[in-house]
Amino acid sequence: MLVFQCVMITNVGHGTGLQEAELLQACLPHGRVEGVVMVPGMAYCFVVFVDLVGARSAYQALHGQRNPMSTSSVVLYLAYVETGWLLMVHYC
Repeated sequence: MLVFQCVMITNVGHGTGLQEAELLQACLPHGRVEGVVMVPGMAYCFVVFVDLVGARSAYQALHGQRNPMSTSSVVLYLAYVETGWLLMVHYC
């Protein structure tokens, strides 16, 4: 599996009422975050970590787990994405 510094997190996002501060609270224990992209109206978001170690740690801790940012039973699914793809999503 290729590992990138950017992680896409599904089942949570702007469209589910997630706030950026909540997302950062869940991700910062795993590493320094360079940026967050919340796509308006969508149930996914992106977190760009400063290094691969942070991205890998977040992936291993959160992928397939119940959402720690909510009391719901929604399961999070994470995927590594290239940051170039992220720019395309952000500006389209």
